[in-house]
Order: sequence, then C-alpha cells, then structure tokens
Amino acid sequence: MKKFVLVLISVISIVVFCLVFASVAQESKGEPVKIIFSEATTPIEASVQACFIFEEEAERLSGGTIVVDFYHSGQLVSQTDQQVACMDGGIDMTLTSIQWIAEFMPELAVLGTPFNFRDGEHGYKFWNESEVGKELIEKIAEETNTRILGSYLYGTRQITTTEKAGPVRSPADLKGKNFRMPGTPLWLAIGHSLGCDPTPVDSSEAYIALQTRVVVGVDMPLNQMISLKLYEPTKYTSLSNHLVSMLLPIINEDKWKSLTPQQQGWIKEAAMKMINTAHKSYVGAFEKDIAFLKDNGQIIIEDVDKDAFMEFSRNYFLAEGAEFSKNWDWDLFDRVQAVK
Repeated sequence: MKKFVLVLISVISIVVFCLVFASVAQESKGEPVKIIFSEATTPIEASVQACFIFEEEAERLSGGTIVVDFYHSGQLVSQTDQQVACMDGGIDMTLTSIQWIAEFMPELAVLGTPFNFRDGEHGYKFWNESEVGKELIEKIAEETNTRILGSYLYGTRQITTTEKAGPVRSPADLKGKNFRMPGTPLWLAIGHSLGCDPTPVDSSEAYIALQTRVVVGVDMPLNQMISLKLYEPTKYTSLSNHLVSMLLPIINEDKWKSLTPQQQGWIKEAAMKMINTAHKSYVGAFEKDIAFLKDNGQIIIEDVDKDAFMEFSRNYFLAEGAEFSKNWDWDLFDRVQAVK
C-alpha cells in the first residue's frame, strides 16, 4: 500500500510538472512582441500624431500580440542619437531623413539636394511604390541595419522675394540678389546653386534683414515664413519646391528579421496608415498656407522653370561646388527623376 501511494504521488507530481511546464511554455509563447518607438519631435507635429496611429493600428491588427511603446519629445533618445540607437538596436523604431542616413552612406546625400524630388507626390511615389525605391531600401537595410518602412512629405522650401526684387521664375531672376540662407557651408552652397548671392542670416533676424534690404528674399518652408510673418516685408512667393523633405519611418533590421511574415505584414500595414495620414496632413497644411498667404497680399508664382533650376543647380555642384558632391551618386539622382 505504501509503495502504491509513493507511486501515485510520483505520477501526480509528474502530471503537475507537465501541466505547469505546458502552462509556462504557453505563456512564453503568448508573450506580445514589444516595439520600442522613439521620436524627438513633440505631439504638436502631425508626424508625431501619426505615430500614435501606428501604435494603435499595430496593436489592433495583431490582436494585442504586438505592443508598441512610443516615446515622443526626446523622452528616451535625442534626435542626434536616435538613428544610431535604432541601428544598434537600443530602440526598435524612429523617424529619420535621407540627410541623416547620408551620414553613413555619403553617396545618398544627392537625394537631399535641390530638386531631388519635384514635389511631395514624387517623393511619395519614389519611396513607397517605385522599383528604384525598393532597391534603395534593401541597400540601406544592408548598410545601416535599419529598414525604411515608407515615406511621407514633411515640407517643401519655396522662394519668397520683396516687391522691389520682383518675382522669381528662373535662376536668372536671382542673379546678383542677396538671399537669406542658413549659415553653414552646405546651405550657402545650396544658395549658390539656386543662382543667388547667399547671405547668412539667422531666421530670427530675417524680418529685419528684409525690412532693411540686407537681403531681398528668403528660402523657407511656408509654415516657417508664416510663423515669422515674413509675408509682411515681401510680395512674391515662387513655388519652386527646390527642397522637398521626406520623413522616413525606420525599424531595426535585426528586429524586422525576428518577426514572422505575418507580424511583418501587420507592421507594414500599420506603418502605411501612419504614412498616408501624415502625408495627407502635410499636403493639406501646404494648401492652407497658400490660402493664408494669398489672403495677406502675397502673389503666388506657379510657373517656375524647374528644369532650368535643376540644370543650374547640378552644374554648380559639378563645378564650383564639387567639394560637396564628390561622393554623390548622380546616377541615382537621374533614376529618381525618371520616376513618373
């Protein structure tokens, strides 16, 4: 009898152990995948509002098996460090730009120069739909250990001039004219590549510089021009779209490869909802800014000769500005332009 009891206890112990082990294994198997998403911008930006949409959508699509921990306003990582943190796996996702990626792949800096994209729709088409964009995404993933999930418009820079300077439609209209530009060597070179005489002036001093005719124009995104009230001392805004900024959500490549194809599909679908929401928001903001400027007396110049500007800019960077472009991939630039 005693032997039977001991055997029974042993059997029960084994059964309990198996049940506990199975339960633990099931819990481990059912643990949600965590995505740590860090961004330096504040929630006032449409880009951050779109990140919240990604967070909600990834968790909804996965039925809670993917959990996104989103940190904004540099709570976790500063803007200076966030791309490296994503490359190293310290965080899983962030937002970046081609200018930041070019710090590690200098040949791609050509995509951050004037007239890289004709407008926001061109940039959207390139990164999200074109074969060239898909090839580049794979190359960047291999070189930087981060995978671009898509892209959306973040803003465009336009040319604004005083009444005396007149409207600008081609580089010839800028010849000999002092233009406010940021004071770094590359920004001043970009000014030369537009055809003007670039003058370094802090953005906070641009209004006075225009009033006192230290400069006769500025190149800025419309929302910045409006916030600084530069429409008051100026008269014309030429829609040159000479610099189109595209924001790129990226994910650590090792993290991406650790996901199942289904999980990758959920992340990609959630990312595209974020991208389309943000893109629509920034396109809409541009249209509202144009309406505001018209209501405040600005004359909007739409017939800008972008081909002339593109040719002038390229010739500058191949000659006087060659020190900046020595590592640029001009073949890639041409392939981008070929995307319809």
